[in-house]
Amino acid sequence: MNPTTPQPIATPPTPQPAAPGTVTGGKKMNKGLLWGIIVAAIVVIAAGAWAAYALFFATTPESLMKDAVKNLSQEKTFALDFAVGGEGASVTGNIAATTDGNDKNGEVIVTFGEGSQSVTLSLLTVDGNVFLKGTNIEQVAPLLALYSGNVEAFGSAEFITALKDVNGKWFEVTKEQLEALAEGDGGSTAATVSPQDIKKVIEIYEQHTFVKADKVFADETINGAQSAHFSVKVDKQQQGAFLEALKAANLSTFKLTDKDIETFKTATDSPTATIELWIGRSTKKFTKVKVAGETNGQPIVVTLTTATPPTFDKLERPADARPISELLTILLGASVMPSDLEDTAAAEFMY
Repeated sequence: MNPTTPQPIATPPTPQPAAPGTVTGGKKMNKGLLWGIIVAAIVVIAAGAWAAYALFFATTPESLMKDAVKNLSQEKTFALDFAVGGEGASVTGNIAATTDGNDKNGEVIVTFGEGSQSVTLSLLTVDGNVFLKGTNIEQVAPLLALYSGNVEAFGSAEFITALKDVNGKWFEVTKEQLEALAEGDGGSTAATVSPQDIKKVIEIYEQHTFVKADKVFADETINGAQSAHFSVKVDKQQQGAFLEALKAANLSTFKLTDKDIETFKTATDSPTATIELWIGRSTKKFTKVKVAGETNGQPIVVTLTTATPPTFDKLERPADARPISELLTILLGASVMPSDLEDTAAAEFMY
């Protein structure tokens, strides 16, 4: 039997690309619908890009500052790392603060220094009364001696012993004592800050925005937040209008006198001082503040950077608090207070 002759294998036709506007294996797509989808996609992408630009880049420094101030006034808890550098000395630390839901009670904790040399100062307000406590407080003596120049008094063994005597103890300034001190100084008689007053101050500031952007720098990332960076300057005319409006408002916790206004203007009138701000573009919150200037003829730089707040204890009256007169008696006994301050302390808190 003769073998069967192999048959040639048929070559399948080469697939042809689908013509524009068609779908293989199905119905043709309407060209108008296709272009409509393309245009819609472009519009969506463009809108998203514009929104991102407006959110992160197009916001002006002035509007960022306004939003940041408003957001800061609404914060219930915050923390800042700080650094203070001067001629031959520097101090670093942290300041944290919290308030209750009604803004009637609150606490501020300031820690500076490192390790065994660190000092913690606590200020607690409960029902209008103020409580003060220092931990490892004797370590503050060298700093006071350095920055005051009064090494003889603040570096003395008597003063260090006095600080050790008050270390870790709560001392109370009553609401009545605070009101008496405020009345004698011609200022506010309120022992707590009113949330309504804070809101009014912000409203007045928005009408007379005296802090203006000066130089704009490249964005920086501060603690993971993309932040706008710029320096600011003071608009003297708007500053004066703000202070006069604040004085006219006669707020219970922000009373101003003509003397206060002049003091404020003088404090912000230094031609050598520069202020730089960093504000998160998405959060609209301050992320860093830097102030450079002079004090007593010496250069000084203060930097504040946002940090993670600690866990605060319940805001309540310390059970073992002692009257402020005991603290003053100990410090007066160490003979470190100026005579005019001794007279004020004795008159207001000791008798």
